[in-house]
Amino acid sequence: MKSTKLMFALSVVATSASLLLSSCNLLNNEIDNMGQNNNGKNGDQSGSVDQGIVFNPSKTYGTMTDNDGNVYKTITIGNQTWMAENLRTTHYRNGDLISSSSKITDWQMAGMDSMSTKANGLQCIYDDASTPGKWGRMYNWYAATDTRSIAPKGWHVPSNKEWRALYDYAMSHCSKPNDSQSAANYLCCTKEWDASNETDNGSGFTALPAGHKFPFIPKAPYQSQYNFAKRGYETVYWSTVTVPLNSPLTFSILDLKPYGGTGVDVTPEVADLSQEGISIRLIKD
Repeated sequence: MKSTKLMFALSVVATSASLLLSSCNLLNNEIDNMGQNNNGKNGDQSGSVDQGIVFNPSKTYGTMTDNDGNVYKTITIGNQTWMAENLRTTHYRNGDLISSSSKITDWQMAGMDSMSTKANGLQCIYDDASTPGKWGRMYNWYAATDTRSIAPKGWHVPSNKEWRALYDYAMSHCSKPNDSQSAANYLCCTKEWDASNETDNGSGFTALPAGHKFPFIPKAPYQSQYNFAKRGYETVYWSTVTVPLNSPLTFSILDLKPYGGTGVDVTPEVADLSQEGISIRLIKD
């Protein structure tokens, strides 16, 4: 009788130990998974494609992952595959950190020392928000073109020729071919732009009016207006092309019409300041 009770007690202990071990393994797996989900090099980044962006539900999107481990939606337009979101990485491909600052003086000085290109790249969040969210980060031209590559393997910052190909495709496939405003509407997300702008995002490119950061600001009372500006009204993207006097060439894909017309307009090439903070969209190799 005692032997039977002893065997039963040992069986209960073994079962309890097995359950405890199983629970510990599950807990360890959950902890490991949490670590994997948050092992991006910047804690305020999201690994999810859901940033509250309204995409075109009729389009099929792919995904890509940046140097921080953030996941983005991608879209194929014609023969090109683009990010359908703004870049928000904080590291170059080799793991080096992209310097972060919102100080006007830092952005003014970037690029002044031509012998120290690794120190010139800067990024920041619009108006010192807590996270980049759907808007992405703003980068200067030196970060966009650094030889360490802001793009993950298989992707790159587009050339002006590649931007032009997207522009030409939009001009020929929008609702009113050869109309720059219709082409812009074809590339814009259907939310976030100023209410007076009617966009259709027919391409799935989902351009957001992320605004930009000025490296130089005038005297009072315009500092706040010209430090961070144009969110909801404008977006500009970096190109790798340069023009004479080493002035970088941005591709100003979407702008409000300067004479106050409704909708947004496409401006193919715009020479801009290399120290300015604007958005990046990568294109697949």
